[in-house]
Amino acid sequence: MRRALRFALAGLAYAVLVSGWFILRMPRELVIPDEAGWLVREAGGALDAPALLGAFRARGLGFIRVAGPCPAGLPWTADSAGVWTDFWRLYVPPESRPGAGGGEVHRISGSPLPVRRLSPTEPPGLPELGATGAALLRARRPREALAAYLRVRAMAPSAPSLMAGEGEALLKLGRPGEAAVLFWRAIQVAEPDADLFDGLGRALAAKGRKADGAIAMEQAAGLEYTSAVRWLRAAEAYARAGNPAGEARCREAARTYAEGKGR
Repeated sequence: MRRALRFALAGLAYAVLVSGWFILRMPRELVIPDEAGWLVREAGGALDAPALLGAFRARGLGFIRVAGPCPAGLPWTADSAGVWTDFWRLYVPPESRPGAGGGEVHRISGSPLPVRRLSPTEPPGLPELGATGAALLRARRPREALAAYLRVRAMAPSAPSLMAGEGEALLKLGRPGEAAVLFWRAIQVAEPDADLFDGLGRALAAKGRKADGAIAMEQAAGLEYTSAVRWLRAAEAYARAGNPAGEARCREAARTYAEGKGR
């Protein structure tokens, strides 16, 4: 009996030891925003995205949990933001899962993935830089908003959301040509996004290129095709451009989705 008990206790101890070893070996999460400071420091010190992957591996990190926006005032630079953007594009798949502690969990791949375009909300930490500029735009203070966007764009020049924010400020200041360039650049680096095409359409129309603006507005509607409001905006843009066929096509789509027939 005692011998059997000793064997049972030894087996239990071995199981606990093995379980503990596996737990220690399991990839851990980097939690954003809690560890955003570490991320900025490592991205700033890394030569490139593979070097930043090495820093993640050194800490045993296999996942990134985005639990909320990053705090303002993080010392991003053009170099560190570029490394972080490349890391997210190369090593983080677009799929995520809900985190047990809240937020979304993203897996870190051990090898480079096919290069993809990022959404305007990626990578975490950079779109948040535009919070001040966005608030100033909502307060109808475009000149101050432009200054805010210029400051943060120096820190993350390739972030599409920041390009779009600066474009909105320029458009409100009567500088549609410069705004159109920024919206176009954002479209080149971001995945297809209705708001970016909408901004480009408004900028082109304000610049006098009404036909091109209407086409961009229709592209925006096509990306968010169940929105009757988007189709109506495109129809009005075609009307101003003197294109009755385009206007009719978009008004028909607006009626279809307003009545729920196209869902």
